[in-house]
Amino acid sequence: MSNGDKFDWNNATHKSNPYVNREARFYATLLYDGAQWRIRPIDVQPLDPVGIIQTGFYEQEDGTWAGGLDTRSSPIEDWNGTGSGYYRKKALDPAYDGQYQVQESPWRFIRYAEILLSYAEACQELGEDDEAKTYLNMIRKRVGLPGIESSGDKLREDIRHERRIELAFEDQRYLDIRRWMIAPKVIVDAEGIDIRYYKGNENPVYSTVKAQTREWKDQSYFLPIKLDEMNRNELLIQNPLY
Repeated sequence: MSNGDKFDWNNATHKSNPYVNREARFYATLLYDGAQWRIRPIDVQPLDPVGIIQTGFYEQEDGTWAGGLDTRSSPIEDWNGTGSGYYRKKALDPAYDGQYQVQESPWRFIRYAEILLSYAEACQELGEDDEAKTYLNMIRKRVGLPGIESSGDKLREDIRHERRIELAFEDQRYLDIRRWMIAPKVIVDAEGIDIRYYKGNENPVYSTVKAQTREWKDQSYFLPIKLDEMNRNELLIQNPLY
């Protein structure tokens, strides 16, 4: 949340309007139901003239439900609709029509925020909590969040959480959970959002649903040594679980 609190679906205020008062990176990273995006193609503009993301479902006169334009029940294209209720916004340029144009932008393999996060993590692991918080809070200050004041194991978790949020969709998370050896704890079934606009009610009702079944196998902590290499050198020992 914008005040630094953790969003909670069990909080009635949060659940009633989950896209209000979120932190700045939420709005910069995700497209959600009701978010402004690019103008629709000409043939779709009669259904949505201003370009609003529609991942909810609308109750009809006969009690059935019609999917919004960006769901897997979309009246225009359903084969590539979201299964979670969200789309990625980060690093996308709305000036490009993603269906017909290729966006050509440099991909940053490392940026300054990652340097600060890595330094903060290293400091915390060395027991230099004050130094770690100084550089961690540089990132939080940038997006208007209050500073972290924790220490020890809690600070470690705060740094890891900050890294997850700041570097979302930058090909870091999978590598992070492997080097931290926490994959079995965090690779869990993914949840999505189900949004229902009941007839006569302006405000939708939100609930969470399972969007994807996920499984972790410990062998994924390592890569296998190729058989050709094993055959060349009988002293090589294959990595665990392969």
